[in-house]
Amino acid sequence: MEIAYAFFAEAAQMTSDGRLNLLGADLHTLQFEGNPPWTTALYLVVGLRFQNEEGGRLFHLTGDLVAPDETQMAPHVESAFVAPVPSGPDRIPRMTIAGHLIGIAFPVAGAYHLRVRLEDRDRNLSEEKKVRLRVNGPTPENLGPTQEVGVEPRVP
Repeated sequence: MEIAYAFFAEAAQMTSDGRLNLLGADLHTLQFEGNPPWTTALYLVVGLRFQNEEGGRLFHLTGDLVAPDETQMAPHVESAFVAPVPSGPDRIPRMTIAGHLIGIAFPVAGAYHLRVRLEDRDRNLSEEKKVRLRVNGPTPENLGPTQEVGVEPRVP
């Protein structure tokens, strides 16, 4: 078993014939205006590969978003699935998972990561990857003449 790749995208869709359509793939930085918390929706795309003998076995995939201070935050993603059985001896069992993460709230600017973990619990095997995401708030260049970072504009 192997996590071949994991990344964020603006949009992802699996087609009925197993192809993946992406928009804004390999998203690594989000830029927000206004005061936190900043909310958004993202897609998590994970590609998995298996050994031929792992086809038909039960696996678990989890994902946990971790804040810059290393605390775990929402969302927690979890899915159990059976690995595909190869259609022939020369075929590699693999699958792609595209999950829509809605309403993620980032409380501060900084470096976040999503810890993706693939487990074969029967054999006590696991693999883990981190998908990094930089969250930026307003920059001084983008602020109005009377606005400061973290301060609501005053209305006369």
